Amino acid sequence: MRPPTKKEALTRVNLGKDFTILLAEDQYFGFELFNPLDYLVGQNDAPLDPDNRAGSDEYRLFAALLDIMSDNTVEALDNDMAAVANELKTNILPHIPSIKSASRKNTVQSSLEDFIDYYA
Repeated sequence: MRPPTKKEALTRVNLGKDFTILLAEDQYFGFELFNPLDYLVGQNDAPLDPDNRAGSDEYRLFAALLDIMSDNTVEALDNDMAAVANELKTNILPHIPSIKSASRKNTVQSSLEDFIDYYA
C-alpha cells in the first residue's frame, strides 16, 4: 500500500471507541486501533475487560517483549531461539504479574511459557 500524497488528505471514520477506518480520496487506506492491548484475549469470542485497561507499564512491557522477538534481536543472537527464550524468561516473564487484566495476563503467560518450553 502506498502512502497518501500531500493532496490526498486522510479521512478518519470512527467506527467505535477505539477503532477508526482511514480513507484516502474515499478509498480504504488502513485503520487505527487505539489501546490495542485492551483487545488482547486468548480466544476470539472471549470477553474484553473494560475495568482493567492496559496502562503505560503494560505497554512498556509489551514493547520490551516485541523488541526481544524482533528480527534484529533474533539475528543478534545468531538465530538461537533458545537464547531468545532465555531472554523472555529472564526479562519478561517475571513482570507478567504487573498485567492488570487476568484474561490478558493468562493469555500472555501461557503463550510465553509454551514458547520457552518449546525452545529452551
